[in-house]
Amino acid sequence: MEKVWWVHISRIIKQYFISLIIAWGILYAYGKPSLTFGVFVGELIGAVCIFIMGNRMLKSIDFSPDAAVFTMKIGWMIRLFLILGCLAAVIQISVSLFWAVVTGFFLAEVIMLANAVYWILKKNSDKQK
Repeated sequence: MEKVWWVHISRIIKQYFISLIIAWGILYAYGKPSLTFGVFVGELIGAVCIFIMGNRMLKSIDFSPDAAVFTMKIGWMIRLFLILGCLAAVIQISVSLFWAVVTGFFLAEVIMLANAVYWILKKNSDKQK
């Protein structure tokens, strides 16, 4: 089971780096390749938020419904402060860097969502065979 998860995680990490290279190419064409670091930070924040949420969901399986709701609220607050703290720090540096971080954050979310849809469709197509 661990090997299967490692294959999925390594695929996602590869997709993050491919999207980062594409973002660098686009930013290089516009003359601002230094903003690639902002996209990388945004992808990192997005990935951490997703994995924190997944970890909280796995841990909440063993809890009672009230305790599970409480831990999910705590996790939501942690992710919210992580996102807001990073974005507040970045906006102090540069507005364009802020938008690069926001782009990277949503890029990470899109990559994870696309992978989730792919896995669900693949699992459903395997069941139909």
